[in-house]
Amino acid sequence: MSGLIRSSLLLTLARAIGVSVQTITIFWLAHQLPLQDMGYFGVAYAALGLIRYLGPLGTDQITLKLIARSPLSGEVQAASGSSFWITSAVGAILLIGFVAVASSRVSVGVTIATAAAIPAFALMGCFIGQVRGFGRNLSAQLPEAIGTHALFGGLLVLSGPFGAERIEVVMTCLALSGWIVSGIYVAIRLQTGPLQIAPATGRIILMLRDGFGMFQPLLLTAVAYRAPLFISALALGPHAAAVVEIASRIGRASDIVTNSVGLTISPRFARLHHQGEFDQTRRIWGKGALGAMVPAAAWLAALLVWGQTGLELFLPAAYADAYTPMALFAGATLANATFGLASNLMLMSGRERTVRLFSSLQLLAICVGSAALVPTWGMVGIGIAALLGSVTRDFGMTMFLLNSDWKRQA
Repeated sequence: MSGLIRSSLLLTLARAIGVSVQTITIFWLAHQLPLQDMGYFGVAYAALGLIRYLGPLGTDQITLKLIARSPLSGEVQAASGSSFWITSAVGAILLIGFVAVASSRVSVGVTIATAAAIPAFALMGCFIGQVRGFGRNLSAQLPEAIGTHALFGGLLVLSGPFGAERIEVVMTCLALSGWIVSGIYVAIRLQTGPLQIAPATGRIILMLRDGFGMFQPLLLTAVAYRAPLFISALALGPHAAAVVEIASRIGRASDIVTNSVGLTISPRFARLHHQGEFDQTRRIWGKGALGAMVPAAAWLAALLVWGQTGLELFLPAAYADAYTPMALFAGATLANATFGLASNLMLMSGRERTVRLFSSLQLLAICVGSAALVPTWGMVGIGIAALLGSVTRDFGMTMFLLNSDWKRQA
């Protein structure tokens, strides 16, 4: 258990450093970019995050489970290679689709730079899961958590003579940082074990099928997480999207602890559940939830007391309305920290359908809540909907799991 705690703390530290660099960069961009361009950057940045998370179509999670159980088997090698080709194909398709849709709406420079980032972020997601399966949590976390943001910020500084206040330059820097970090992940993955670069077509099809079952709940969870930003952009315009993006990033800052605990525990869940060590699984689950909840509660309290002052000190006056949505996002993060590890346990024990159900309910709650509240409450209504969605999914899933035969092998 001490190793688990140490790993979670190290991952939290790495993510904290990365989020700090990311926050400084975003605050700087908020001062440099016009609100409309900042709104585009926020939506594009969120979309690339979704691509990193979803681009492997769930095959990264399948390989994570397989590697955690039997790291050097031939099945693992074939699965890893299949995941790489599936992710590459998804990245290429998304690139072509984005160019076709965006070329008539944004400038050529922005279109090219954003499109170039898509395959890089997809491949990043593919190899993060594989490296984590080998138990190398820091190697899986550091390049993405710190490297991406540090490279992005550094490239922005170096691009000053070319006009770092231009959205074309900003997106180009983001694409370059994505490709560099993806290359780092490829090198790390090849060091951990062999990768079958030419798996049989049948194996790729099998991975695609198995991955799709994992992909569905991941998709719903990721879309629900980012739905407030997309809803604000569609319903209230670029200005609101920029404010909601800032509110979400600050309010959800304690996610670094929750995610670190989940990332550390997931391979352990897969291995222990496979071995039938259910009592140990439950103990880890409870301690992990407690470790994630305390920092989330402290962050919510800090924002309630000092959040408005912080906004006034570090951001332009146009972002003053972010305070209440920011506190509501922090409340949603507290609910996820307290109850959200139930989804990690379900995914690692073959209960993807249950996660899909509750993630669907979360997305429905956010959409219905926003439709009902945004006309009157605006951005505050979006924050309330996010809180309602998190409680619906995470608390509901925990209660369901505790009252079901969660020990069964799926």
